[in-house]
Amino acid sequence: MSLTLLLALLASQTLVGTVEARGTREPVAVAVLMDADGGVLAETDADGHFTLALDGGTHALTVRASGYAPLFVTERLQVAEQVSVKYRLERVITTWETTVRARRDEGPARIELTRVELTEVAGTQGDPFRVAMLLPGVASIASGLSYPVVRGSQPAATGFFLDGVRLPQLYHLLAGPAVVHPDFIEKVDFFPGVLPARYGRLLGGVIDGKFGKPSPRVKVTATVDLLNAGAFVSVPFEKQNLHVTLAGRVSYSGPIAAAVAGALFPSTPENPTPTPVVNFADYQGRVEWTPPTGKLRLLALGVIDEAGVKENGPGTFTALLTSQFHRLDLSWRQPAHGGQLELGLLGGTERLGLLGEREGATFGQFLMTRQALQARVRWQGALSDVFDLEFGFEGERQATSFAIDRNPSATAGAAASFREPSTVGALTTAYGELGWKTGRWSGQVGFRLDGYFLDDGPSRVAPEPRAGLRYTLTESLGLRAGAALVHQAPTVLLNLPVTDLAGLRDGLQEAVKVEAGVDLQLPFDFEASGSVYWNQVTRPIEYSLEDLINNRTRLGATVAKSGRGYGLELMLRRRPQGRWFGWLSYTLQRSERLRTVYDFGDRGEVLQVKQEWVPFEFDQAHVLHLTGGVVLPFDIHLSLGFHLNTGRPESGIISSRAMRPGLEPGTLLPAWVPESLSSEPRLPLFARVDARVSRTWAFDSFTFELFLDVLNASATSEALGYTYLAKGTGTTRVLQKQAFSLPLILPFLGVKARY
Repeated sequence: MSLTLLLALLASQTLVGTVEARGTREPVAVAVLMDADGGVLAETDADGHFTLALDGGTHALTVRASGYAPLFVTERLQVAEQVSVKYRLERVITTWETTVRARRDEGPARIELTRVELTEVAGTQGDPFRVAMLLPGVASIASGLSYPVVRGSQPAATGFFLDGVRLPQLYHLLAGPAVVHPDFIEKVDFFPGVLPARYGRLLGGVIDGKFGKPSPRVKVTATVDLLNAGAFVSVPFEKQNLHVTLAGRVSYSGPIAAAVAGALFPSTPENPTPTPVVNFADYQGRVEWTPPTGKLRLLALGVIDEAGVKENGPGTFTALLTSQFHRLDLSWRQPAHGGQLELGLLGGTERLGLLGEREGATFGQFLMTRQALQARVRWQGALSDVFDLEFGFEGERQATSFAIDRNPSATAGAAASFREPSTVGALTTAYGELGWKTGRWSGQVGFRLDGYFLDDGPSRVAPEPRAGLRYTLTESLGLRAGAALVHQAPTVLLNLPVTDLAGLRDGLQEAVKVEAGVDLQLPFDFEASGSVYWNQVTRPIEYSLEDLINNRTRLGATVAKSGRGYGLELMLRRRPQGRWFGWLSYTLQRSERLRTVYDFGDRGEVLQVKQEWVPFEFDQAHVLHLTGGVVLPFDIHLSLGFHLNTGRPESGIISSRAMRPGLEPGTLLPAWVPESLSSEPRLPLFARVDARVSRTWAFDSFTFELFLDVLNASATSEALGYTYLAKGTGTTRVLQKQAFSLPLILPFLGVKARY
């Protein structure tokens, strides 16, 4: 090195730094540093870094970036000095950005929601999983209850996953927040019909929440609202190639509900006010270690829920609903043979039931429990430029139990117990899926083989071929189709622990699913899609909760011989770009069962018994969702939603049983008699408006958000059923039909701080 060059290097001055967004600490790419004359001196890279060589002395600089206010700084550099700086820019125009996949979905229908759409939608409490309730093909049991009815199937027919790990429960206490902290979820995949081969044992759809990439910076979030408080912490350890993420929430809604009840209905010694019990908590933890050759992940999560009304009077009886589950999943992923190999081990336990108390002592209980241990192997990779392959094997050992402790003598300690011996068995799976893309054609062919094996009972093997096909007409227009044969163990409305194995004695449910659709890319970041589907349920085995409790086979009048579902789904969506996003979805959703139907006369006598197609309990002909969000000045986010659905059939399963005026046998006085299932009326149409507004303040290294989210801001009442009354005696008897309805309003006012 020459002496002249060495002296030049020693005399140089360097400004090294990072440009970040004020508050969020996110790097600002393509920010420019300019001198006093407006000349560009340097530009930041994708990580917000820059390096700038300057002469010694004082320099007036301006930092500019699109969407941010300019920052004016003055830097003084000594000879041969290197100065490190960090500039924070104030955002003046809040915009949303979405990630566009390089390769569009192939084959069957799939909707992928991005981070903005998961947290800014009105009426969802900021929970990503609740947004699925507003997608085409999805209806609900009742407004506010978050378990989706996908294409007219039972809620138990749809599976919930967290990054591929099956969750037995998705929401706290049916209407509460999701059991996973929102900051854990980066995107959600929703499959309403034909599923990829890796998902199985389901007749309905799949909702799978996906983790985002670990942040290279420490992230901390704290949230407090009217019902619960939560925290999220993400910490990287770069030297150890380790990343730790912890989250959890705990509710205080029980004490608040008790205080409100006490204020509205003051308690007296003669008439003590019952105490509402609404408690829930959850936790999640993720540890990721990424050595040079792979990645090790440990995931732990759990939920504890309790709800009911505690009676405080002497000799009164209290029944509380209890639900909890815990999961521990260990996985190792590494490159292998040109693809990605995953080895996994999962253990879990679940409990669901009713706990009875009398004067502080346990009075009785009804409990269903399950323990499971699963091992899995999966490989995914490209075979060539045309073909890719995914295959896997899973084995799971389960033990379920069913117990009732009851006290017919109403004396604590004299319980009569019923114990169903534990059902022990194994679930095995082998699956493979070959995908291809050549020219305008692409698709997948998959096969899945599920085995159900009871230690002391029958075994079942379920082969499931699946296929998806796509033809691209133009860059903006594509056609798709899919078909599958699927199976599932008997179901009981919602996912319950005992049914997976114990119900196998009655066999497996089976359905054939066929769908076709079109996807269209439109100008101005719009996209449209449409789907038609037909689901033929060749063997439905759908229990009622009463069947499960009484451990009996249902009456022939309620047993379905066969089932079918068909419909149309339309969606117009504006991706989150710029200041606003939104979508409009419409679903024509029909679901029917072939059942033994009784026609009743005016005196309630059976006139005719016949086999007929009747609406399923979850049939809901028309469902409409309109939702959208916009960023206003001063970083105010506003989101509104409109929901409309026609009523479900009044079948007596999850609503009242339809009745009509008739005559009482013998007296011929006015009386209610059952309506035939083939002509049962429907509950009334229901519509509601949801609203969400938030304001965010940005400080140097953290943000503070105040939000209000209201489900059913329109305070609209939904009829859930009817009460059929006969008032008066003798010739003065009058028949009255009263609707059971209430305006379920869920307001969430809270604050959220992010670092």
